[in-house]
Amino acid sequence: MNSFGWHIPIALVAAILTLVAARFIDGRLRRLQFGRGAASSLARTAPFVPLGIGIATAAVLVVAALSRTLLAPHLPLPDTESGTALVIVQLAVATALVLGLFARAAAGGLIVLVVWSFALHGIPAVENLFYLGVGFFLFVWGRGRLALGAVFSRIVFAMDTAHMKPVALSVLRIVTGLALLWGGIDKLWHPELYLAAIAAHAAWNPLVVIRSTVWPALSENLYLFMIATVEMTIACLLLTGWLLRPLAAVLVVMFIIPAIFLPFSDVIGLLPYIAVFLGFFLIGKSVERSDRL
Repeated sequence: MNSFGWHIPIALVAAILTLVAARFIDGRLRRLQFGRGAASSLARTAPFVPLGIGIATAAVLVVAALSRTLLAPHLPLPDTESGTALVIVQLAVATALVLGLFARAAAGGLIVLVVWSFALHGIPAVENLFYLGVGFFLFVWGRGRLALGAVFSRIVFAMDTAHMKPVALSVLRIVTGLALLWGGIDKLWHPELYLAAIAAHAAWNPLVVIRSTVWPALSENLYLFMIATVEMTIACLLLTGWLLRPLAAVLVVMFIIPAIFLPFSDVIGLLPYIAVFLGFFLIGKSVERSDRL
C-alpha cells in the first residue's frame, strides 16, 4: 500500500477509461431514449423507496442502540446519562421510521444523531455522513407507503415538499457517492484494519473464492487495493449520475455478496445501502431531470 508499483498506473488508467466510457454510453443512451418505457414503469414504484430506506435505517438504529453505539459499531456511547439518552433517541427514531408516524421528525432526529456522532468522535464518524443524506431524503419524501401518519401527517407536520424531491434525491446520491469514496480512501489509508478483517474470516471470504477459481496467486494487499480502486471509481460514477440505474443494479449485487460472508451483525449495516441502491435503480434520474434512463 505504501510503495509505487505497476498496480497504481494500471488502476488509474482503468478508472479513467471507465469514467470516459460511462459518460459516452450514458449520453448515447439518453439521446436514443433507450429504455424510456421501462424507466417510466419503474419510476411508478417511487413511493415505496422511502419505505425500504426507512425500515433498513431503523434496523441499523435498533442494533446500534442495543449495542450502545451511535449508528456505527465502532462509535461507542459513553456510560453516562447522555449516552443513555442517545440510546433512547435511536430507539425512538427507529420506531417512528418503522411505523411511519412523525417520520419527518424522526428524519430530523437522524440528522441530529449524525451531527452528535461527529461531536463525540470526530473523524472516525465520517462514515455516518451517509445517514445525513438518508435523513434529508426521508425528511423531504416522508416515509412513503404503509405509514401510520399518512392520514393526519399534514395536520401534525404540514408542509409541501414536492418541489424539494429532486433536490433530496440528488443530495442522497451525492452523499452516498462521497461515503463510498471515503470508504475506498480509508482502505488505502488504514489497510491494516481491512486486512485484519480478511484474516478474521480467512476460511470463507471473497478472496478465497477468487483464489480457488480465477487467480490463485492474488495477494491480500493487491486484493484490497483492487477493491478500494473499484469502490472509488463507482463513487465517482455515483457523484456524476452517469448510468445510474445499471450502476445501482451492480451495487446491489456487490453489497449482497459480502452478506454471504459476514456475520449477521455486520450485514445489518449494509441494509440501508442496499435499500438506497434499490431506490436509485427504481427511480433513476427521472425525478432529478426530465429525460429518463
